[in-house]
Amino acid sequence: MSPKRIRRWISRAAVALACLSILNAPPALAQCEHPMFDDPVGYITTGLWPTRVALGDLNGDDWLDMAVTSEEGSEKLSILLNNGDGTFGSQDGYTVPPPSSVALGDVDGDEWLDIAVTLPSFDDVSILLNNGDGTFAPAVSYPAGDVPRSVAFGDVDGDEWPDMVVANAFSDDVSILLNNGDGTFADAVNYAAGNLPMSIALGDVNGDDWIDMATANGYSDDVSILLNNGDGTFADAVSYPAGDGPQSIAVGLVDGDGWLDMAVANLHSPDVSILLNNGNGTFGATVNYHAGGHPHSVALGDLNGDDWLDVGVADSADVAILLNNGDGTFGSAYDYDMDGSPYSLAFGDVDGDDWLDVAATDYRIYPDNKVWVFTSLCPNSCPADFDEDGDVDTADLLFLLGAWGTPDGDVDGDGDTDTADLLALLAFWGDCP
Repeated sequence: MSPKRIRRWISRAAVALACLSILNAPPALAQCEHPMFDDPVGYITTGLWPTRVALGDLNGDDWLDMAVTSEEGSEKLSILLNNGDGTFGSQDGYTVPPPSSVALGDVDGDEWLDIAVTLPSFDDVSILLNNGDGTFAPAVSYPAGDVPRSVAFGDVDGDEWPDMVVANAFSDDVSILLNNGDGTFADAVNYAAGNLPMSIALGDVNGDDWIDMATANGYSDDVSILLNNGDGTFADAVSYPAGDGPQSIAVGLVDGDGWLDMAVANLHSPDVSILLNNGNGTFGATVNYHAGGHPHSVALGDLNGDDWLDVGVADSADVAILLNNGDGTFGSAYDYDMDGSPYSLAFGDVDGDDWLDVAATDYRIYPDNKVWVFTSLCPNSCPADFDEDGDVDTADLLFLLGAWGTPDGDVDGDGDTDTADLLALLAFWGDCP
């Protein structure tokens, strides 16, 4: 055989081996490079102008249900039970004075989630005890401060019973209602916070194993930290600057150092503030990230499976997701439209696939009063199957080539269609896993 023919065969063999290595390679995506959601599905609530949503298993079937408040022009708390597949049945409505926020917790020790709602028109917080089947007893109300806007459950006094903590917007304080050990609550004890506290979150921020409090203060443009004294009473508030018009606050391990950090939605900036814990219950300089129109609500959760908490924001125009870079900083927002006006959001796995989904309230009266559910498509085990016929083949290859340079043929999740996506498609060639 001539040297020329030998070189030709060697070249062909090298190409064949390269192709085989690509075709036999493991799938390129072990996680979602960015969150992917199915088209949102809207569910009608019993009340007008849905405001807040909470997720939890209310009827004991191991599927997350929804509790939704409707404040203006309505006196309804809506309960939407999961059908066991991530869809939700018709709502049950409970009449309470216009509720502004909702929290879930087992306050009476019967292992069924109960509900707390704030009633700003009456300066109260109400408890609806679970009957043990996902229905609820009539509300029992407890006085709080002036115009309560947010409520949370946590064991602040260490007796292993969930207590109630309430942010009172017009009295600029926080009410602590300790659980009596039977699902009833003691009289409120109030602690000064910032100016117009709109939201409250609980967590051990200084590592002493006692739950502390954080509030987002809408007029003073800051957040307040109230450290637990170790007995269910609290030290004076310490304030840290946020953005313009803080409306919502969440705490979580953002930078992976084991200390709780803070995320704040700022209505007027419009952005989300990240305040990293210094490792002692104090916080570093505020870093702001653009988050769309008018952020009303913030939530933390790992939406792309990389074990880092991401930020979700209801910004009145879209649901915005800011992915953690793996160090407590965040990239640009991905926006998800729900054909409405998002007011609040919550994360939870509603369809049982171990990936976080999103529930968001739609703060508008027309055409319907709805809460929208975005179910996660992560991980897409076969992202190159564009025609969804169960395998990756020539038709998918042609689609990708036709989408070159656009997001439509994006396989690796970087936002465009390029050579990396072509190689990823070849790695998925054949029947989908």
